[in-house]
Amino acid sequence: MHQEAISLARTEQEWEFLSEIKIGKDFYTLTDFKEFSVTGKSYSAMNKSLTSGFVGKTETIPGKSLCPSLKVWSSLSTGDQNLGFAYTHRFDGSINELKAGTIYRQQRNHLSLAFSFTNERLLETRKVLLLYGKYHYRFSTENYLEGIINPTIISKGQQLQLTPGLGLRWYYSLGYRWNSSGSLYWNLASEDASKLTSFQTGLKYKTSVDTSWQISTELSLIKHKPTYSMIFSLQQKDLYLLPSPWCGIHGKAFLDLNKNGEYDQGEPGIPNLPVFLNDKKIAVTKTDGSWEVPFINKGQHTISFPSEYNNYYTLQHKHELTTEINKSVRVFTPYLPPIEVKGIVFLDANGNQKYDPEESVLSGVKVLLFDQNQSLIFDTIVDNDGAFFLTLAPGEYQLAIEDEAMHKNHLKPAPINIKINRHTPPVIFFPLQPVEKEIEFFHCDNEL
Repeated sequence: MHQEAISLARTEQEWEFLSEIKIGKDFYTLTDFKEFSVTGKSYSAMNKSLTSGFVGKTETIPGKSLCPSLKVWSSLSTGDQNLGFAYTHRFDGSINELKAGTIYRQQRNHLSLAFSFTNERLLETRKVLLLYGKYHYRFSTENYLEGIINPTIISKGQQLQLTPGLGLRWYYSLGYRWNSSGSLYWNLASEDASKLTSFQTGLKYKTSVDTSWQISTELSLIKHKPTYSMIFSLQQKDLYLLPSPWCGIHGKAFLDLNKNGEYDQGEPGIPNLPVFLNDKKIAVTKTDGSWEVPFINKGQHTISFPSEYNNYYTLQHKHELTTEINKSVRVFTPYLPPIEVKGIVFLDANGNQKYDPEESVLSGVKVLLFDQNQSLIFDTIVDNDGAFFLTLAPGEYQLAIEDEAMHKNHLKPAPINIKINRHTPPVIFFPLQPVEKEIEFFHCDNEL
């Protein structure tokens, strides 16, 4: 099996273009094919993008002549929402597809919802509705737990088939050396005794920076028969960087787990991060966070990245550098997770603006968070223990108490200006002062 391709690509700050010609053998159907595709993507304000394209393809199926097909598709994305459609015309009929999805984000968790509807008008007519829901809870920067529900409804002729499915996925890291991950998936409509259709888990231990061993177990269904396997692997990594015979820049964007500002072996890369050369988008990072600009002119250049991306931030988003012939300059860009801040709302009885152990905390109060432009960006309700929590990128903010949340016995406090950085104290105190009551004097006349 082999494939050959010729690609033509152009990337600008507001749009991208890609054209490809492919010939070879399909990895799945093992049929010979020729394909021509064109894809265009445009960016606009408010984090919106529109991607469209078409694919023309011919396949050589044994026993039949050339089988041509044409596919036209488009998708619109705005923030965490996306909507797309596709139309495919084949020699044996047509296929219509409609997809949509959205993500609801909170401080430590997010909920993903999506659906896909396919109407196949081929030799046999079939309609497929695929629903997908995922709840992701983050215990820390690395550790998480996910719950997945994935029901499928298939309509074929007069038959209607429902296949509900549930899944669970997790990742847990204990310090630098140990980590564990795995996934489970159940087919609730299965008629077999065992409804468990997929199971994977692994335990990994790093003996050194470049050496690790791993034990993994897996359940697979071969001809509807469950087959279990266990694999032990030992991995040794060696990195050899050969100097490129041209003038270029390469680097890596990574999550700086130990916050030392330097890349350490094992720190995860940040994928799909846009890379700008002299204020023009030139590349995006790969799965491991690496990127490369292989052919540029000799001289002064500026490499920059978004200061915030997917809830992470960097203090080194711009790099000034000088390139030389026959050398490739390396740039490491550390990103940090958002800073978690705890606040306490309390009744400052003695007026010293400090929280004393004997002073009472207040609950049920709504705390408002504003940015530098006095725009409301978040609000939260104080817990029963008087605490509230914020997950913020570095910057200047303002905290205030909602007027409706004030009790008549408390004075409305002035807003508090806070500056979030690495040295932000772990707890921010928000004092409220009681209303001073006037002393009332009573005069009684007693008649003799």
